Amino acid sequence: MIGEHQVVDGEQMTTGPIPEIGTLARSGDLDSLADRLADMQRTDVVSVCGWTALADAAWSGHTEAVRLLLNAGIDINAPTGDGLTPLMIASARGHLAVVRMLCAQGARVDRRSKDGRTAVESALQAGEVEVASLLHRQGAVFDGPLATLYVRALCARQGICCALVDPAEQMARGANVWRWVLSKPLQMTREAWLPLEGLLHASDGRLPTPVGAIRKLRFRTPVEFVVDGKHTALTTSSALPSRGWRYRCGWTEHVQWLLYEEESPDTPDQFGYLPLLEAIRNNSIATVRALLTAGADVSSVPHYGCMRGATMLINAADLGNPDIITDLLDAGAQVDAETPSGWTALMLAASRGHADAVRILVNAGAELRVRNAQGQTALALAQRRRHSEVARMLLVANNGLQLVRKSERRLEELD
Repeated sequence: MIGEHQVVDGEQMTTGPIPEIGTLARSGDLDSLADRLADMQRTDVVSVCGWTALADAAWSGHTEAVRLLLNAGIDINAPTGDGLTPLMIASARGHLAVVRMLCAQGARVDRRSKDGRTAVESALQAGEVEVASLLHRQGAVFDGPLATLYVRALCARQGICCALVDPAEQMARGANVWRWVLSKPLQMTREAWLPLEGLLHASDGRLPTPVGAIRKLRFRTPVEFVVDGKHTALTTSSALPSRGWRYRCGWTEHVQWLLYEEESPDTPDQFGYLPLLEAIRNNSIATVRALLTAGADVSSVPHYGCMRGATMLINAADLGNPDIITDLLDAGAQVDAETPSGWTALMLAASRGHADAVRILVNAGAELRVRNAQGQTALALAQRRRHSEVARMLLVANNGLQLVRKSERRLEELD
């Protein structure tokens, strides 16, 4: 999916979804990458997701490619479209050597993505405890929630079942601490213990031997881990959090796979999120276009989030970006598709006051008189929300439609 070339400031660069330098970095083709770097005046070209070649090399774990790119002057902390740095990406993939190199070259270990994600969180979400420990030694800060996730990642690595006791059950018995139960003792080394120092309750703050089987951990925050192999919560436990954690898998990571044709454009991420919808919700026009070019299905209906059963076009109308709405219509999106409660894209755009979006949908033939389950038309919604410009536009369009239909009836009568 490499794009055509254009000249920018005297330098030939790609305009498609993936720059050539990114492809070479991701594949680890060191000779070609070195030749390309020698010819380039600029190395800061990015994919439509905002990925530099360094981010691609970090994703693939090509240490020497990372070294070449750093020597060429690529910003070590350059973020992707949603704020992921190469260090976060390498941490999530468990590439310990790359993480070590990036840290040695000055990568910021506590930088956060737009969703609040750090490199440590990226590593622990993937169960990469060695990477998390390395980042801790490099100065990454561990707080209470991270310490909890760290213990859960250790449990996952050792095959120990771990579950939170039902909060309702804990409140009923007046508990003042959130209890996690383990199926068996946690084997802890001296090195694995270090990230928890200073975060544990005084009585649990020291490891009794260099290698210990830990049956209880009590944090300074109201959280504790206790071995209770017969507890009923263990039957429904999961090793690591998914949607419950404070960030989800970065959407640019998944879309980048699709741009490289490593996945189908309609393949959901690990939590079931669809790439096209996430690109729409993140208002990324370039990514939407890249996914549509790759064949993403505009007729798919996501069944998650606050707009369950809403098509891609209805989600776009909710945000009102006219370019994205036009692209979806050009790709074959049904203009009058409805949600289970009868809402159309035109209704959403009208109720939000998105005048440009309403104009595009009306010109695309959106039905003006259809009503939702509450009996409201797009015009009624615009009037009720006091979007005067949109209401006038729909009123004119509706009057024009009535004139057209009257003329059609007269012609039928004459025939």
